[in-house]
Amino acid sequence: MLLGGERLVTNCHVTATAQSSQVIHNGRSWRAEVAAQDTKHDLCTLRAAGIAGNAPVAATSLTVGQKVFAAGFPGGNQFAVTAGRIVALHDYDGAEVIQVSSPFDYGASGGGLFDEDGQLIGILTFKARVGGEFHFALPITWAKNLDRLEIKRGSGETLPFWQRSYEMQPYFLRAVSLEAGQKWGALAALGEQWIKDSPMNPMAWTALGTAFRHLQRSDEARSATRHARSLTHVNTKVTGIGHSVPIALPGFDPTGIDMPGHATK
Repeated sequence: MLLGGERLVTNCHVTATAQSSQVIHNGRSWRAEVAAQDTKHDLCTLRAAGIAGNAPVAATSLTVGQKVFAAGFPGGNQFAVTAGRIVALHDYDGAEVIQVSSPFDYGASGGGLFDEDGQLIGILTFKARVGGEFHFALPITWAKNLDRLEIKRGSGETLPFWQRSYEMQPYFLRAVSLEAGQKWGALAALGEQWIKDSPMNPMAWTALGTAFRHLQRSDEARSATRHARSLTHVNTKVTGIGHSVPIALPGFDPTGIDMPGHATK
C-alpha cells in the first residue's frame, strides 16, 4: 500500500525471503528496497524511487460492526475486493488489531483494509484456517510510526507476534484460536487466567462468557457477559479479546492460523 513520499507498506513476511522486490502498476515497474521494518508487528516500509501517490488514511476511530472492504491479490493472481464487517478490535501494543469477516486468502498479505469511504484502516495479514469471521488486519497506526521508530533490519526480533508459539502469543490470539477450534473448556480456563492478569479488560470477561455459554453454564455466562458490558461502559469501548492465536507457515498446521501472504522471489 502506498503511504506517499515514495514509501509503501507491506508485511515483513512477504519480503523476508525475497531476492528483490518490484512494484508494478499499469505496465510500469519500480524497484523497491526495504527502508524500515518492525518484525514483531510484521510491518515493513519499502522505498521505490519515482513512484507517486498515496492511499488516504482514515482519521476516525473504528467501531465493531463497521462495514469494511479487504483488497488484495489472493493467490498472487487477480485483484479482488471482499466486503465484511469489523468483528472485534483487539488492543495490543498501543493500537487495535482488527478482526473482520471480510474473507481473504494466500497472496493477500500486505493488501489493504478500507472503510466505506475508501480510506485505509489496516493491512491484511493473517487468518484462521477455519475462515469465517477470523481474518485479521494490522492497525495502520503501526505503519505510520515505522519510520519514526527507525526499526531496521537486524532489529533482534525473529517472528511476528501472531506467528510465535501459543504460549508467547497475546491473550487475544490464544482466545481466538480456541474459539475458532471450539475448544470451550480450554477457552474457559484461559478466560479465568486472563481475568486474573487483567480484571478490568472487558474482552477477558467476554471470552469467559462465550466459553460458559457453549458449555451450557447459562447463569455463569450471563454473569460474565453483564460484567463485560459494565466494564465496556467504564472503558468507553470494548478492547479486544486478549488471547493468543497459533499461526503457521503454509503447509504446517500446528495451531490453525494461516499466513495468507508469500514472498516474491
